[in-house]
Amino acid sequence: MSEPVKLYGSACGGLTLQQSLEAAQPMFEGKETIALLYSPRSCIFARLGGEQLHDSQGVQINLAEIFEARIFNRDAELRWLNHVAGRGRAVLLTQAEPPSVCRENLPENVSFIALKTLDQTYLVWGEGTRINSENGWSRLTTARIGRLEVPLSGIAANERVHMRVLEYLAEVDAQGKIVDAGSEPATAEEKLLRHGNVAVVEERLLYLEVA
Repeated sequence: MSEPVKLYGSACGGLTLQQSLEAAQPMFEGKETIALLYSPRSCIFARLGGEQLHDSQGVQINLAEIFEARIFNRDAELRWLNHVAGRGRAVLLTQAEPPSVCRENLPENVSFIALKTLDQTYLVWGEGTRINSENGWSRLTTARIGRLEVPLSGIAANERVHMRVLEYLAEVDAQGKIVDAGSEPATAEEKLLRHGNVAVVEERLLYLEVA
């Protein structure tokens, strides 16, 4: 665990996924950035190059088919969820204060101070095969989901993949709303809502690694 840390959050509704990528681009430029994408037919990984997402064969992803996306690197994560007709809410999360252009493009401030952070690991379904893709991609397979191409090289047969995650813990009130660390209740009603419960209120995807 760590000491209290501020998680900067910038958000905006009514954006397409492409507009969201363009709004957050300064946080991804020059950094290895991958995406976890959900469509009605599949869940896939992709790599970000410029302002475009590409699959394991280098083919540009058709963003019109995506209803949820999580684009991330070690410094920041962009989330997007389709609400109506290909437009939805975008949220950029980072521990480093985002550039002013990002705050202008995503003007809603959803920052908060977490009491602590906690390193966490998710196990990605599937095991490595002897048939690996080129250009830094590998293939995982499992009887339940078939095959999954992952943007990570050097996965040997039967090896597994971890997704590293950072969880943010904060105090929540009786209504489940985040209470910023160090804040004092302003009214008697607010004091009644405070009960000291601590919960994981946010998480940020970081990177993939061989387990």
